[in-house]
Amino acid sequence: MIKLLFFLFLFSVFLPASSVDEFNNLIKSNNFNFTHSQDTNGQFMFQSEGFIKNNNKEVLIETIKPFRELYTIKDSIVEIYDYELDQKNIYEINDLESNQIIKILSSGIKPNQINGTIEISKNNDLSRFELILNSGKVLIEFNNLMASFQYYDSLNIKNLITLSKV
Repeated sequence: MIKLLFFLFLFSVFLPASSVDEFNNLIKSNNFNFTHSQDTNGQFMFQSEGFIKNNNKEVLIETIKPFRELYTIKDSIVEIYDYELDQKNIYEINDLESNQIIKILSSGIKPNQINGTIEISKNNDLSRFELILNSGKVLIEFNNLMASFQYYDSLNIKNLITLSKV
């Protein structure tokens, strides 16, 4: 009985760190296509799509639809360049409503942010966990090819960001 309890303890301690490391490695070392949708009246409606490139010094997010923009995330700054208006703005990450999602995309997550346990589906090798952040909860699902984030914004609208590995 003591061996079983010890094994369960080890399993519960090391599984989250391993999954968190896998998620962070996926986010930090790959380029992605992304789509962003919002749930309006029970179904997700397209909002934007583009590319994410992470070179470990900065994260570049380029939207191609509906408007062409380039977001450069470096340290605590987000620089937004609007191609159509030929205009650039710079913001502190902490001043932006979506700062928690930006921090996840640029720095990954920490094991202490996970609420509850990490679920791993054996069918499609999908890991799933929930983060508790200052802005609310974020549900994350990922495997070695994709990641998705579901969260509610300040207007209580459900958002879905899906990343597909290039």
